[in-house]
This record gives sequence, structure tokens and C-alpha cells, in this order.
Amino acid sequence: EKSQPFVHGHRTSTEALLSLDGIVARTVVEGSMTKVLFLDWLEHDVLPKCSAYPGPLSVIVMDNAKIHHGDEIMELFDQFGK
Repeated sequence: EKSQPFVHGHRTSTEALLSLDGIVARTVVEGSMTKVLFLDWLEHDVLPKCSAYPGPLSVIVMDNAKIHHGDEIMELFDQFGK
């Protein structure tokens, strides 16, 4: 079994949509954030609050986490960008 030296006990993952006005949407999950959970959060909590560029909340910046990549993400952006 692979050693996990920095994981002791319970793991919690958080995601947040931050704006100049503060936190607009957030989620906390027990364990690791999965792509399915991330897509659900984007679809139901984040993208409905966003607007087309150059409107408010029109630019989304994500880090290089594996769950932030893929066709499903782009399809959601296309769906809500219309």
C-alpha cells in the first residue's frame, strides 16, 4: 500500500468562486473532490451566477488540477455561454 505521509484521518475538500465582492459560491465535500462532484458544482452553483464576457463574473480561473480539464468542462461553458 502506498504511504500517505501528510494525510492523517479525515480529508475535506473545498472549492470556491471568488469575486471582488467576496465568495459567491462554495462547496465542501468529505474526501477528495471528484470530477463528477466538480462538474455538478459548476453546473448548479457556479455557472448560473456567471454572465457573458465582459459582464460580471465572466472570467473563470482554475488551477491545473486534473478535474479542471476535459471536454465536459468546455461543454458546460459552451452551454452556459449562450
